[in-house]
Amino acid sequence: MQSAADYKQENDAVRLTAKPEPNPVTIETFTIALADVKGASATLNFLWDKTRVPVKLATDDVEQVSKQLDAAASAKTPLDPRTAYQAAAFYYDNNKDMTQAAKWIDQALEKNPDAYFMHYKKAQIQAKLGNKKEAIVSAQKAIDILKKDKAPDESAIKNAQQIIDSAK
Repeated sequence: MQSAADYKQENDAVRLTAKPEPNPVTIETFTIALADVKGASATLNFLWDKTRVPVKLATDDVEQVSKQLDAAASAKTPLDPRTAYQAAAFYYDNNKDMTQAAKWIDQALEKNPDAYFMHYKKAQIQAKLGNKKEAIVSAQKAIDILKKDKAPDESAIKNAQQIIDSAK
C-alpha cells in the first residue's frame, strides 16, 4: 500500500490546469460529472460547495472515423447492412454528406426492411436533405412497423410523428 509520501509527479498520467468558477447551487458532496457530452467532446465538472471546476475534454474521433468512411464511400464497395446503418447515422449526427448517408441507409434497409429504426433514420436524413414528402413516408413506415408490435414503443412512435408533423 502506498501513502502520500510515495507520490512522484513524474508518474502522473496527465496534469492540467483548470480555472474554478462560481456554481450557483451548493453541492454538499464532492461530485464529478460529465456535461455537454457530444460526439467528440464533453466537459468534466468537479463540483463542491459553490465551486465548479470545468475541464474540457476532446478527441479527434470524428475526424478519424470520417476519413475511414470517406475512403469507404470512394471505394464504391457496398457496406454490410449494420455498418451501412452506423455510417449513415454517423454522417447524420455529424452533419456530413447527407446524400451519402441516404445511400448507406438504403443499403442497410435492403437487408432489413422491417427495422423501424432504420426507417426512422432514413426519415431524419431525408428531412435534413429537404425531402419532406419522402421523410413523411419513411417516418410513417417506422410508425407502421412499431404499431405491429404487441407492446409498441410509444416514445419511438412519438419521435417519428414529430418528423411527420415538422415536414408538413
